[in-house]
Amino acid sequence: MNNSDLNPRNGRSQQTLNVNNIYNDYTSNYDMVSGKDFKAVIVGYGAGARWLLNDAAYTATYGVANPSDDMISALMAKGIKVYMCQNTMRGSGWVSSDLIPGVEMVPAGVTAVIDFQNRDYTYIVP
Repeated sequence: MNNSDLNPRNGRSQQTLNVNNIYNDYTSNYDMVSGKDFKAVIVGYGAGARWLLNDAAYTATYGVANPSDDMISALMAKGIKVYMCQNTMRGSGWVSSDLIPGVEMVPAGVTAVIDFQNRDYTYIVP
């Protein structure tokens, strides 16, 4: 997730919705099992990293609660790993306690994307 685009119909992160839609398509339409038949990860960096903030940190930064917090938590509960770029965190003044519980950190989000691509993941951007 590298942008702050909102879905105009529900005000949530468009990229978060895309991941949720992919998960639902694979599991509902193709009877695939997450972790066995497919794997998905989210790497938040740049403007898209905001969606990985807990409500308190999001509100402190943007003045409203994180509209995608519940969906990120639900995706993690379904087995999707979520990573936050530490470079973005440093540049934004965020600390680990600002993250939604369960979000892990990587030193550099862009590098993590390349690393996942080298392990046969496909990078998707809306």
